[in-house]
Amino acid sequence: ITAKALTVTGLSATGKTYDGTTTASLTGTIALNGIVSPDVVSDSGAAVGTFTSANIGTNSVTVSGITLTGADAGNYTVTQPTLNYCIRNNSNCIFNASKSLRYI
Repeated sequence: ITAKALTVTGLSATGKTYDGTTTASLTGTIALNGIVSPDVVSDSGAAVGTFTSANIGTNSVTVSGITLTGADAGNYTVTQPTLNYCIRNNSNCIFNASKSLRYI
């Protein structure tokens, strides 16, 4: 029997103005999807976000640090999410319905 992979939802990355670093701020509340009832599993650890590049533009944000706890945690693995957002140069950037980036 192999451990079941849980997915993480509920987190968002916030955009930032260029500062030369890859540090990303995260908002939201972690939700674990895929837990089999009545198993007792919850998240622990601190979610940390890192932009894949410090350069201006659309970047992926990798999330790390989420771990599992609870009586049944050993039956699961957690898939750390990847989020998208942008680093801007004093302009606002928004995503339209097709998720393409434009500067305003």
